Amino acid sequence: MYFSWFLVKLVLFELGLACGFCLWILICFDRVQIDLGHCDLLEF
Repeated sequence: MYFSWFLVKLVLFELGLACGFCLWILICFDRVQIDLGHCDLLEF
């Protein structure tokens, strides 16, 4: 019982980390676009 609860907590923790990392990338990318005056980075 304890092991399965630990596994659930571990999966939720990793999902939370993944979501936080994706949000961090999106926020940083938006800031980079704003800093460059909406310059498209995909042109390079």
